[in-house]
Amino acid sequence: MPVYSAEGTVFSHWLVKYMSHEYPDREAVSGETLKAPTSGRIVLIAQWVKAYDVWVGGIRVTEENRNNILGDDGSAVYTPGEDHEGTLTLNSPNALAKDYANALIYAENTDLTIEGTAAIRSANDAESGIRVKDGSLTILTKDLEVYGSKTGITVENGNLQVAEGTQRVYAQGAAAAILARNGIRIERGLDIVIPEDGVTGQTAVDGEDLFTIHGPGTADPADEAEIKASLYTVTWKPGYVRYLPVIMPK
Repeated sequence: MPVYSAEGTVFSHWLVKYMSHEYPDREAVSGETLKAPTSGRIVLIAQWVKAYDVWVGGIRVTEENRNNILGDDGSAVYTPGEDHEGTLTLNSPNALAKDYANALIYAENTDLTIEGTAAIRSANDAESGIRVKDGSLTILTKDLEVYGSKTGITVENGNLQVAEGTQRVYAQGAAAAILARNGIRIERGLDIVIPEDGVTGQTAVDGEDLFTIHGPGTADPADEAEIKASLYTVTWKPGYVRYLPVIMPK
């Protein structure tokens, strides 16, 4: 039986109604075998659920699964906001076996914020660990590692912000660890520690000028990048406070 889609929704399951009341009404999924009544009709009513333009491990986020996207007691949770915004909270999900649009985490037409802790590594050489198309990406994580065969983190037609309060972000990709078409903003209290003395700026990637992280004195995008929170000590003296940076081993 064909299933017709409606904009902003995806098919969830069938509601089965036995008009003879020989069997109780129940839910069923496509492909399931139903009991045939001895008399009367079976009516199948398609049940739809609101869908979001966000995929995690190849699974599209819906209103039905957003509190347990991967089906593993909540290692990936999506909280929708207003006007195509949303927050994806990660709690150390296992290796993501599948991708969508060649990315392990993919969003489109959405301003996505990622929080929590995760190591996003492809089991099947997906091009990108995280990719956002036609939207912005904000990272506010405790510890995030992202690997892709081509890029670690990609933001197409948007900008990337590593927000104050982030503890660590590490990304790796053969073409570029991190790239964004409209700009990369690293907020105060954060340092680029890989590459050493790294900076953000426009560099050529596949013939396009895109914002990446690269080392000083080079136009080549770094194939690995790490951003960490700065640490400070406080020295008290009468009348003022002086903050001294602490250099941590890399």
